[in-house]
Amino acid sequence: MDSNPTGLAVVIFMLLSIQIFCPAGVAGDITGVCYGRNGNNLPTPADTVALYKTNNIDAIRMYEPFADMLEALRGSGLSVAFGPRNEEIQSLAQDPAAATNFVATWIMPYQNDVAIKWITIGNEVFPGDIAPFVAAAIRNVNAALTNFGVTGISVTTVLAMNALTNSYPPSAATFLPDLTEIMTEISSILSETNSPLMTNIYPYFAYASDPYHISLDYASFKSDTPVVIDGDLKYNNMFEAMVDGFNAALEKINAGNVVVMVAESGWPTEGNPPYTSVDNAKAYNLGIRTCGGSERKRTPRRPETPVDVFLFAMFRENQKDGPVEQSFGIFAPDMTPVYDLFSRLTAAGNMNPFVGVCDGRNGDNLPPPAQIVSLYKKINVAGIRLYEPVPDLIVSLQGTGLLVAIGPRNEEIKTLAEHYEFALNWVKTFIAPYKNVAFSWITVGNEVIEGEIGRYVPQAMKNIKAALTEIGNSKTHVTTVISTASLANSYPPSAGVFKPTITELITEIVSILSSTDSPLMVNVYPYFAYASDPSHVTLEYATFRSTSPVVTDGKYQYTNIFDASLDAFNAALEKINHGSVKVYVAETGWPTRGNVPYTSVENARAYNQGLLKKLTTGNKGTPRRPNVPVMTFFFEMFNEDLKEGDVEKSFGFFNPDMAPVYDMWNINVSSYNKEGYSWVIWTISELSLPAGDLLRLTPVRFAKGLRSSSFGREIYLRFSIRFPFKRDLRFLVDRMGKIKKANQRGHIATPYPSPCCKKEWAGSTCPVCLESPHNAVLLLCSSYHKGCRPYMCATSSRFANCLDQYRKSYSNENSGQPELLCPLCRGQVKGWTVVKDARMHFNSKRRTCMQDNCSFLGNFRKLKKHMKEKHPHACPRAIDPALETKWKRLERERDRRDVISTIMSSTPGAVVLGDYVIEPHNRAVYDEEDEEEDYSSDDSLSNGILDLESSWQGQSHHIRFLDMESSDFASSSSSPASPSRSLHRLLFPRNQRGGNRGAV
Repeated sequence: MDSNPTGLAVVIFMLLSIQIFCPAGVAGDITGVCYGRNGNNLPTPADTVALYKTNNIDAIRMYEPFADMLEALRGSGLSVAFGPRNEEIQSLAQDPAAATNFVATWIMPYQNDVAIKWITIGNEVFPGDIAPFVAAAIRNVNAALTNFGVTGISVTTVLAMNALTNSYPPSAATFLPDLTEIMTEISSILSETNSPLMTNIYPYFAYASDPYHISLDYASFKSDTPVVIDGDLKYNNMFEAMVDGFNAALEKINAGNVVVMVAESGWPTEGNPPYTSVDNAKAYNLGIRTCGGSERKRTPRRPETPVDVFLFAMFRENQKDGPVEQSFGIFAPDMTPVYDLFSRLTAAGNMNPFVGVCDGRNGDNLPPPAQIVSLYKKINVAGIRLYEPVPDLIVSLQGTGLLVAIGPRNEEIKTLAEHYEFALNWVKTFIAPYKNVAFSWITVGNEVIEGEIGRYVPQAMKNIKAALTEIGNSKTHVTTVISTASLANSYPPSAGVFKPTITELITEIVSILSSTDSPLMVNVYPYFAYASDPSHVTLEYATFRSTSPVVTDGKYQYTNIFDASLDAFNAALEKINHGSVKVYVAETGWPTRGNVPYTSVENARAYNQGLLKKLTTGNKGTPRRPNVPVMTFFFEMFNEDLKEGDVEKSFGFFNPDMAPVYDMWNINVSSYNKEGYSWVIWTISELSLPAGDLLRLTPVRFAKGLRSSSFGREIYLRFSIRFPFKRDLRFLVDRMGKIKKANQRGHIATPYPSPCCKKEWAGSTCPVCLESPHNAVLLLCSSYHKGCRPYMCATSSRFANCLDQYRKSYSNENSGQPELLCPLCRGQVKGWTVVKDARMHFNSKRRTCMQDNCSFLGNFRKLKKHMKEKHPHACPRAIDPALETKWKRLERERDRRDVISTIMSSTPGAVVLGDYVIEPHNRAVYDEEDEEEDYSSDDSLSNGILDLESSWQGQSHHIRFLDMESSDFASSSSSPASPSRSLHRLLFPRNQRGGNRGAV
């Protein structure tokens, strides 16, 4: 392929054209889902928002404002529609104050971080007694928005099909005679404000009421040929015909410029067979969402206007009337899909909400939390599993929509079981503060059932669940994780049974899970089964490469160990009368090295890609439970260098530098690999290399050509490039460093050279704790090139935690993004980086344990072991207020000296008296802000405190006051070289009447 800029521009234009002209859904821009609350078992608002985001749903419609949901929507990016209840419309129409109060209550508190796009005044109130009030209510709400200065919100209403007198053929549709005048007024308002008219469209009801004249294919987007011909317009499906009925009715009242938007449309799965079924519902909703041809992107009557759609509804609602109304939900209340609608397109296939990846922390060279979360989003998985709370990582997870599994450390389980207060404190510390994190599961124990801790698990689970309820979170599931070692037998799968020694304990645990509708989590590793018995377990059976059944167990046939292992657990649960409890996979993976020939990149790729394909295409269940999708967490994200043994260290998909170990997720985060390939991702906005730069990279070979994918509303180009010369590779990496945006804070790619000489870090101590900086990072300050090398501890909250405390000390003092200052030179800190050799050097140095009354001394590895054994329940160290006050005083004194030193060096002859600087001048100087002050009197000196005339024979002096509390001084502290900023308002003038006398 030609790599010249012109050819690349053509490709970019073609890709952008695909994005513009092939939108996702009927509207192209918006495919939302309605959110109803008529159920007593629905997920929490935070979990609901996370589910919307996980499934890439653009918008949410609520039928009234829900404060808890609006709070959960903060920062989510979801477009939001809601309106007052129907019974409030008359008041809004007759009393402008009511409209003002509605806007003040439900719009203003959320407008900055909730994307409210539509306010719906009335849902299906036409025809009816409320209809005459709608127009006035719309005007009053619009006026209230204007008075508050709010723009960008459309105020509209929602009609049903019964607002039309006729809808067949679509061109014959008109509004009911009684509604014509009202709709003319409303349409005029909508036209003035450029707002859409919302409608509820339900082909299901038309089909179910007249199946003899309306075919299922026409109603559910299955017809490939026109069914209705209306003049020059041809309709393959009823959805478009219904929408065009409203378009025709609007044209008849001279409102053809008003856009029709669909506020509800869906199909029930049960309650009225054969018309209701999962297959019919899936076919209809997929028909709306699919961009399958020009006929389905717009309607025949308005081919130039896309139609935005809200599908109905997100969840089944068990408190609605009748089984039909209860069964429109796309998801069950436990957030499992009723059918597969919102598959997420990735290079690996159609992703669903049941794929996650474990994040282990046993490494001393892992990326910063923000970069880890960014990588999770790039690989497009639904969930993340944490083995213990990591505050920085949890903060980074806020608003991401990732479903989170988290748990206490195994050593804490006994205390959690014996002390409810400890469980409550744990929940209040690690769950309650993070409202925008989708905590879906809390795992109490990881493979502890057979050990001494196992007997404490049930009570610990109960305490955690009670604590969640106490803080108002009754939806996060509490479970535990067991391994296949818990089974006494697993072959054949139907013979699966728990070990007799733990059957009673497992039964108690599963009873809790059953009562709370929570899953049992298991760790499944076909690798260990294969590596321990390769003569009886084939590699093909272990790695999803078998094309025919290997194990036949009655009516069930198994082509892979993964399914067989899960069904062994399912059979074991059935034997203790809990077959309804779901089994989720908390860990599964394959190592790439450490046990040749069983470990290899090829085997790991085959296993993990085979499992991913199973989970994202076809039947996602097991032979024993084919209709129950299995939430599966792959093990793991990164190789962890502090684990024991090469096998345990090599399960990761990525190296700590975020370069992929093998091509699993088909994304690019690496600049170079051993085969000489570079996978480079640019966004269109970042692809701005001049032609000369592109020419410098030639000759190159596009090994796999161009490929495009959509992520975050931006188009990415992926190149596979073989570089014949290393200098070309270095040049490209340098250019990318200048083009791509670096994080403001964090481990960043920088133009700073890497320190490589031991003398640069020999003898360094952490400026916070004044000890050897374990897990050190190098702060990149503005004086780096002058030799400033501040190394700081970057250990977790269980250790020194210096970097985190350093950052928090600035965020507590400043609003917005804090400006970090170097603790050595006081220059601005741009970020930090890891110098691997320096980190290894510092980690080998001994330092003291930071826990009170502990005298242990050891290197980083020994210190970690010591913490686990002696301080398993250690919490983050609190800052001593007295020491903090003393430190602030020292900082203030240092800043004062810096300012005084600068003044003294720039003003020879100046004298410092306490907080005053007396400087000699030959003329009067004063501050502009003091021009209007009255200096005609020298009463302030009547007591004779200071007589400058007698002290300095005729010489003019001026006195400056060093106000250490002033905002000017505070701002100058970051730049000691500019003392005039701190003293700008504080220069007192010479008295103009009394000669050489200065007023203090």
